[in-house]
Amino acid sequence: MHKSLTILLPVHNAQGTLARQITTLLDFLPEISTEFEILIVDDASTDSTEDVALDLARRFPQVRVLRQSQRLGHQRAIEAGLARTSGEIVFINDPGIQLKEAELLRLWRLKDDPELVMARAQVQAGHLDQHLLSRLITWGEALKQPKSPPNGSIQMLRRSALETLATTENPTEEISIDRNGMTDAVRLVRQNHAGRVPAPPTITPPTVSLTSEQVSYF
Repeated sequence: MHKSLTILLPVHNAQGTLARQITTLLDFLPEISTEFEILIVDDASTDSTEDVALDLARRFPQVRVLRQSQRLGHQRAIEAGLARTSGEIVFINDPGIQLKEAELLRLWRLKDDPELVMARAQVQAGHLDQHLLSRLITWGEALKQPKSPPNGSIQMLRRSALETLATTENPTEEISIDRNGMTDAVRLVRQNHAGRVPAPPTITPPTVSLTSEQVSYF
């Protein structure tokens, strides 16, 4: 079933905080969307994170678990999760950052912006990651796989806009980055290039390729 909202939680050794975070999300997510899913991506935790995650999945139908048997890192965990979720709007948190209702609601208000690619709620002041564009393209490629972040932030991605960016010939010419208080936003500016038809992509960003031995999925 299509889900309008996906919460993607890459975690590693989070046995002490995961249950509390999930129950907090389940308390308020129904207020902003009637269709949502939460995917926990366990990046080869060595504590009891997997057991906690599986117990949550058994208790709550909105929760699913993706287990990576090898430690692949936060970025690869995000890519694997994006390829296995369906929400048009995707929230992602960085390690050690609690997804808070106020930040999610602030970003959620931007969901109807048709040019929005990504927005970030800053937990503390800082600059956008210098590799942001590369990461956006990579995530866009991962979203298109049928099966297979800046520091201190909560991020919201629009799936269809990411896919558009990933097939654009010159993506640096197709986005603008705006900063407004504690929110950064990346937007498509394709409306400024009237009549322009993008050519096939000339680059092939890395994508996720995981074997059955590396990943177990519930």
